[in-house]
Amino acid sequence: MSSSVRFTKMSGAGNDFIVIDARHMQETRASAFAARVCRRRLELGADGLLLVSPAATNEVHVRYWNADGSDAAFCGNGARCAARFAVHEGLTSSELLLHFCGTHRAWVGSDEVTVEVEEPHIFADRIDIEIDGTLFKGTMVDAGVDHLVFFTEGTPAPRLSCLARAVFAAHPRFEGQVNLSLARFVDAKTIALRTFERGSGETLACGSAAIAAGFLLARTRGEQRVRILPPSQQVLFVQVEPPGRRVLLSGEARIVASGEIPA
Repeated sequence: MSSSVRFTKMSGAGNDFIVIDARHMQETRASAFAARVCRRRLELGADGLLLVSPAATNEVHVRYWNADGSDAAFCGNGARCAARFAVHEGLTSSELLLHFCGTHRAWVGSDEVTVEVEEPHIFADRIDIEIDGTLFKGTMVDAGVDHLVFFTEGTPAPRLSCLARAVFAAHPRFEGQVNLSLARFVDAKTIALRTFERGSGETLACGSAAIAAGFLLARTRGEQRVRILPPSQQVLFVQVEPPGRRVLLSGEARIVASGEIPA
C-alpha cells in the first residue's frame, strides 16, 4: 500500500495553498509533490505548497514551492495561511514568529491574519512597455519577491496575459523571475489588483503584490492604510508605517478542507 500524507487546503483571500506539517514530508520530495498535487482539475489544485514546522516556542519555519514545483521565496498570503495553520494545529499561540525568508511577526485573529514584513525596496529604473500604441509605466519593487507593478490610472488596462507577453518579449530575463501586476485605482485609498505570478500564472490574489502596490501608493500619495481588491473580491489591507518601521498585510486566511493524499 502506498504511503499517504495529511494535508490542509487553505485560502488566503483567494490565493490557495496545500499546507503540510514538514515533520511528515522530506523537503527533498516537496518540489515533485507540489508539481503533482497543485495541478488544477487533475489533483487537489493550488497556487503552491507550504511546509510548516515548529521551531522554538511560538515560532515556526515555513518553506514554499510554486505550483510548477519551482522553489519560491516569500509569499505574503502563504505566510498568513501558515500562521493560521500553526495556530490551528496547536504549534504556536495566536502571536508568533514566522521564519520564512527572514523573520516575520504574525497575529492570528478569528476573522483575519496579519503578518509584518520588511519595508519593500523600490528600484530606481522604470520599465516602460508599449501595447497598441499606449505606454504603460512599470515600477520594480522587491517585496520579498520581485514585482513589476503597472498603474493604469486614466488608461484602459490591457489584458494581463497581453502585458505579460509584451514584458517578457522585451525583457526575456524577467520570465520566470518576476511577478507582474496591473493596479487600477478604485478610489483614493483602494486599488484593484491583478497579478501574474511566476510559477503559478494569474492568481485570484497575491499578498506580496498587494504589499508592493500598497507600498507604492503609500509612498507616492501619503496613504498609510491601503485597501487592495484582488479578483477574488476578498479584501486585503496594507498598512504602511513611517519609513524604516514596518509594513503590515492583513486579510482573511481560512481552512477549506483537510484529508490525506498519496505521498
